[in-house]
Amino acid sequence: MAPPPMATPAQSQAFSIPEIFELILLNLDTRTLLTKASRVCRDWTRFINSSPPIQRALFFKPLGNVLNKPTMENPMLAEAFPSLFHQIPATGDDDTNHNGRTERLLPLVTFTTFDFIRRPHMLDAYMRPEASWRRMLVQQPAVHTLTFLRVNYGHGGQSLCHYEVWSADYQKELGGGLRMETLFEVLIFEESWTQFECPNTRVFWRLEDLGESTQREMQLHGVGDLGLVLRTDFGVCWQRDSSEAAPEHDAVKNVRKKYRELGMTPKYWKESWVLERKTWGSLWN
Repeated sequence: MAPPPMATPAQSQAFSIPEIFELILLNLDTRTLLTKASRVCRDWTRFINSSPPIQRALFFKPLGNVLNKPTMENPMLAEAFPSLFHQIPATGDDDTNHNGRTERLLPLVTFTTFDFIRRPHMLDAYMRPEASWRRMLVQQPAVHTLTFLRVNYGHGGQSLCHYEVWSADYQKELGGGLRMETLFEVLIFEESWTQFECPNTRVFWRLEDLGESTQREMQLHGVGDLGLVLRTDFGVCWQRDSSEAAPEHDAVKNVRKKYRELGMTPKYWKESWVLERKTWGSLWN
């Protein structure tokens, strides 16, 4: 492997041994490894692209043997899409649901926090079909399903609609796991669930954050192991006002417009991805 410029003889020897070179690269942070090390020369690029441990460190390949391994959200995606990864503060301390139980309040999905919205000159770079963020896993170990949970509150009770989406062929090509492109296109293009319809949506990375009552409801109706959950609450009093919603709508419009300009078709299509759908209702205690 080609050593970096001005390398000492000892350093050059170390870089010539693939196992040592790989360990050196694995000690770099994700951003440096992806955006700098891979651009040093073609030899380095080929090595990085062909190394399974490095591809796992870059969230391109799922971890194997995941038993008892702690989960880690993708740090580069968290920087680019902060509201999806809870990198922005939620307003308030706790969220009391309609059963009177207190649940953890998580930040709303907010498109205006996305990097390419805060820095509009980056939109073209982000929207490229070959942009690396599209192929990245949202977390390690990989999560394999995206779950929609729509909670409708009314007089005397609530109704819930749950379904999971999955693109087996597309994800198998990449080695399995939920990729950021899938999550992104669901948020932007899903017509029956969209920020245009209801901006009161949160991402749940852990089942326990859904709250005890919701967990019991789902277990009661046979909704088992969940992956990443998008929960939208309808009929609630803390909806965003129009001044907050307008920039969100504009952000979605800009992304859809850019897809059209580039002749791109979203890979996400609900008709071929829905694995399971359940709807049920319950009365307040």
